[in-house]
Amino acid sequence: MLLGDGAGEVDDRGPGGLALGGEPGGDVGIRVVLGGPELHRLVVRGGDVELALKHAFYANLDRGSIFTAGAAVVLPTGKESEGMGNGFWMYEPFAMWGQFLGSNGFLQVHTGLEIPSDHDLGSNEGFVRTALGYSVSQDEGFGRVWSPMVELLVAKPAGSDTEWDVVPQVQVSLSKLQHVLLNVGVRVPLTEREDRKPRLLTYVLWDWFDGGLLDFWK
Repeated sequence: MLLGDGAGEVDDRGPGGLALGGEPGGDVGIRVVLGGPELHRLVVRGGDVELALKHAFYANLDRGSIFTAGAAVVLPTGKESEGMGNGFWMYEPFAMWGQFLGSNGFLQVHTGLEIPSDHDLGSNEGFVRTALGYSVSQDEGFGRVWSPMVELLVAKPAGSDTEWDVVPQVQVSLSKLQHVLLNVGVRVPLTEREDRKPRLLTYVLWDWFDGGLLDFWK
């Protein structure tokens, strides 16, 4: 979570750079965050492409709090026959809250509704994702940042039982500028375990407003 005096310095990433707008359900993702008062997001997840727009409606540096909201659309660009896409458009209004806990801890909540374009292929699904973590910085805050965290996922598909998952994960900044981030975790189902198995999740986040992809890695 980055809180600054200017609108362009307000982001809803965690102290280690956790992007609240992430998609825990995607096995592999690449995110690109553009700087500015409104944060645009491009996510490639499971073959489909997600485009999102969000805005920081509240940010208080003294309290360590930020609230953002926006909407996303998922384009069915993946190959459904190879299990790399949904095969339909998905619309997602969402809201997010981030809160510092002490000097290095953080709590983040992301809630929203997924609405498919074809209700014969998919159903509406509400979700709440909550992450609790702690960040440790190297080189007195000027080096890499390590952020171990645990995320609780709750999803309620229309007409189906509520699904609960837990995702232990760790995020590390690959660059000392902290604009290129790697996250690796495991999504472990807590319910419906006969049909849903644990999955390895990973993503790379590049905030190209701050520098090139390979800048400041050493």
